[in-house]
Amino acid sequence: MVNSPKNRPRHPHRLLSARRQILRPTRDGAAQQAALAAMRGALEKAGFDLTQFDEMRAQSRAELRTALASYRAAADKRAPAMHEVVARSGEHWLRSNRVVSELAPADGFYSVGAADSITATSNIDLSARTIAPFANTAQITLDQEDESLTEFLEFLFSWQNPTGQDLMCTLTAVLGVTATAIVTADSYWSPLSVNPISKLDVDALFDITLVDAFGNITSPPYQSTQAQGVAELVVEGALFEGTIAGQDIFRGYVLQYTDLMVPAGAELDLSVGCEMYTLAIDGGCQFVAAGDGRELSAFGVFINTEPASSSAA
Repeated sequence: MVNSPKNRPRHPHRLLSARRQILRPTRDGAAQQAALAAMRGALEKAGFDLTQFDEMRAQSRAELRTALASYRAAADKRAPAMHEVVARSGEHWLRSNRVVSELAPADGFYSVGAADSITATSNIDLSARTIAPFANTAQITLDQEDESLTEFLEFLFSWQNPTGQDLMCTLTAVLGVTATAIVTADSYWSPLSVNPISKLDVDALFDITLVDAFGNITSPPYQSTQAQGVAELVVEGALFEGTIAGQDIFRGYVLQYTDLMVPAGAELDLSVGCEMYTLAIDGGCQFVAAGDGRELSAFGVFINTEPASSSAA
């Protein structure tokens, strides 16, 4: 019996890549406090003025917070111009591919302009979202300290083969990113301290799942053109000095999957969005795509088709 697409729950999307695993087998609070007390005792016996070190570290952290606030304020001023660049880039792509223009689309060309939904994982602040043809947007903020996380923002689309025959398809998704990425690392006050470090990786991803007319689910083999790097920032703290690294991001990303055979009556579940990985030890990671024109924009998914040959069926 055919499973109606309207009644079938959307299944979870698979991850395109496995992120590194970080294990801390000795991360026990009592053990850490005991080790810290022993270290402080040894340093005091050696003649170190730990009170002075603590004061210097507190001052360094205050200076780091002030510098971070100044960086964010300057980025806020740059953001509106960044948004205009991304908006024009998306409009140019749509017009050049005859999606939003006076020219009729080519034969065998389909477009999915409006997302079915916009979702984010729990540690992302999804402050605003808009669903509209070729203008789906999300405003998000990820702000994490002293933690390792992998988070996702997804625009979810769907498309069903309307032709009654098997098709060979090339799928293209267009994602715009206007954002500010920042990593910070505290100072350290002792050669025995763990070196503070923060790392932020952001990737644009296009995930595809095929559900045939009988409800069978297939995740096609991964292609490298489904992902592009958006940001990769890393910073380490210095002795008595905190550090900051930041980047403005304002560009469009074209993600693609080629030579996908879509059987008659099959439906595609399509995910377009960003994966954000953070690692912070005495530091923090911020990915700000909200406010002053900053946002993530999914301009749609576009399908070029031709009848599948008998050998591909």
